[in-house]
Amino acid sequence: YTLCYDARADGPRFMTAYVDSNLDDYRNLSGGQFRSNLSSNKQTFTHTFSASETDLRARVAFDFAQSSLDVRIDNVGLYEGEKCGSPQ
Repeated sequence: YTLCYDARADGPRFMTAYVDSNLDDYRNLSGGQFRSNLSSNKQTFTHTFSASETDLRARVAFDFAQSSLDVRIDNVGLYEGEKCGSPQ
């Protein structure tokens, strides 16, 4: 799978993104957290991984607790394969 998104912040900071099993135990399914170093300029981020298991309730998660600076995210998509598609 490939997780794709555009992001920027009000200044230099980082955030993390990943896929987890949601509700019951929040097991990471994407092999870890992907760190994105943000700036005030919009950037496109892509993270390709092999899912560790099938979970029909899995979710994409973003963690922002590292800083109080605002973050803007757009065009989020999770695609089968190694390329980004067009967000719907």
